[in-house]
Amino acid sequence: MRANLLGTLAVLLVLLVMVVGLPVLNQAIPAERPVAVGAAIDIGHGVRLVPPPGAAMDTTRTLPKQGVLFLVLHGLDFRAEVKATSQSLEDSARRLRGRIQGQRGVQLAGDPREVVTASGVPGLRGAFSATGGDGLYAVYQRDNLAVQITVSGASLPDQVTAVETSMAGMVFP
Repeated sequence: MRANLLGTLAVLLVLLVMVVGLPVLNQAIPAERPVAVGAAIDIGHGVRLVPPPGAAMDTTRTLPKQGVLFLVLHGLDFRAEVKATSQSLEDSARRLRGRIQGQRGVQLAGDPREVVTASGVPGLRGAFSATGGDGLYAVYQRDNLAVQITVSGASLPDQVTAVETSMAGMVFP
């Protein structure tokens, strides 16, 4: 009987650690990992991006195997996703615009304009407004690789130059 009681208490202790201890430990570990200034991050498929100064990688929303990089920057959400595509740049941008427009409380602002990275990769960039603040989106495409970027948050006006510099510095393989 005593052995059963000790075994039961041991099981209860393990369950208590799992139910209480693991969530406490999870909360103690920050989801955001600072990114060294000037350090290039491989988004996927060999596409590299240098985040704006002060950015931190959100490790809970970054999915390296799916080609998704999620950064936070002074209240901004910065999401970049790279994927193989057979679509044109215009079709890729239209698809991203549709995804953005489909979100509640989001309104696209005008038509996208042509942009190009420092290494000559063409793209289309536009803007949107949302309840949480303004946003911008961009699609860059070379050959069969497309990178879709969305950036939004109340501090976008203060960070737009750093964000644009980061996007312009993106390097494709």
